[in-house]
Amino acid sequence: MKLIIIASGSKSNAAVIENNGAAVLVDCGVTLKTLKSGLAKAGLSLESLCGVFVTHSHSDHIKGLPVIRRAVSAPFYSGTDVMLCQRFDGQICTGEFCVQAFECSHDVPCVGYKISCAGKSICIATDTGTVTQPMRSAFYGCENIMLESNHDIDMLKGGFYSASLKSRIMSDRGHLSNSDCAGFITELAGFGLRRAVLAHLSENNNTPLLARASAEQSLARFAPQYSVSVYPASPGLILEL
Repeated sequence: MKLIIIASGSKSNAAVIENNGAAVLVDCGVTLKTLKSGLAKAGLSLESLCGVFVTHSHSDHIKGLPVIRRAVSAPFYSGTDVMLCQRFDGQICTGEFCVQAFECSHDVPCVGYKISCAGKSICIATDTGTVTQPMRSAFYGCENIMLESNHDIDMLKGGFYSASLKSRIMSDRGHLSNSDCAGFITELAGFGLRRAVLAHLSENNNTPLLARASAEQSLARFAPQYSVSVYPASPGLILEL
């Protein structure tokens, strides 16, 4: 099973989970052209998709949805109410993939997904202001995760955003900071975690270097006996799970 990052950040998000030539897409925050290009780099096409899953209704996750919906014959699902998607609760299977939705904490209804296939799983949570209990239940025991590491707190506080926007981002219905993400990754290290992909990095209030350093330093300090590999979710990343 592989994770393929098409886009990840505050402007656009889309990721693909592939196994033996079949795949599911998580989020449609990119153009159809970008999606096709990202799939092609991994040896896939639109016809490889057997399901599309959307996390929530913010534009960086759905701005390509209407066009992609017309171009892809696979079913479109969401664990919350999102246009052009079939709502589902709990778990649904499509092709060889089983997908479980779990609640995140954001300023619109938002879910993450645990995607399982061929005895492997990955948990994905791109937008949440805090680690919810449903997230914790899904993530524990999962070898692979893709978790929001949105901002460096000092960069955000010293940056040009308005006070109200800073407050929203740092709230329990906003976005996880590097330190929040690092703390949860370190917590999961003792429960089988092997690979952590850092998602949804802010282009204005974070860098891949800062996000990765935060996670790796926390692991080295508090969980040195465990081996966890950390990867920023850069476009074009293809990771064997």
